[in-house]
Amino acid sequence: NKRNAKVKIIVPKRGVKRKLLNMVSENALFGLSKYKNEKINRKSRLNKAIYQLKEELSLVRDPIRIECYDISNIQGTNPVGSMTVFIDGKPSKSHYRKFKIANVKGINDYEMMKEVLSRRLRNLKDTTKTEWNDKPDLIIIDGGKGHLNASLQTLLELGQYPDISICSLAKKKEEIFIPEQSESIILSRNSKALHLFQFISCLLYTSPSPRD
Repeated sequence: NKRNAKVKIIVPKRGVKRKLLNMVSENALFGLSKYKNEKINRKSRLNKAIYQLKEELSLVRDPIRIECYDISNIQGTNPVGSMTVFIDGKPSKSHYRKFKIANVKGINDYEMMKEVLSRRLRNLKDTTKTEWNDKPDLIIIDGGKGHLNASLQTLLELGQYPDISICSLAKKKEEIFIPEQSESIILSRNSKALHLFQFISCLLYTSPSPRD
């Protein structure tokens, strides 16, 4: 059509074309209703997973903002700490970060994790970096009991524990370690909290280029 030309819309009142129009309208309404129901069901599942997670790990607060940390390197060189963020059980990719390890020589995952957490948590009080001011409710460390203890030490030194909860996830056996408990926690296979952990674990390596 030419610009400013009048457009005439013809709505059939009867016959085959009217039947087709009704069918299209009904399909559209059905699709919209299905989409809304699926969205409600997804939100309900996530809410249950967050509640179960709080109960299973005896958390101080609802784990609305979860930050997950992992250390990776290529044959012992160029080590990087990754931070992935989940809000209300969903990945928040705009908050993902990577940290170039600057102060640890050699392969020492514990010290590298302490450096990453220290740099991240010190930014909580830096008013010039507003994107860092959101405090996590739960920190998940990729690793076992040793990784948890090293990370917990950093939180204690910075005065952030127990205000910020922390746990570690040994992905091979899906064991969860929490402070002040020697035995690992094994969630049941049908646990929604476990499904959330598995989802988080799968996305742990998808953070963007280094920014800190």
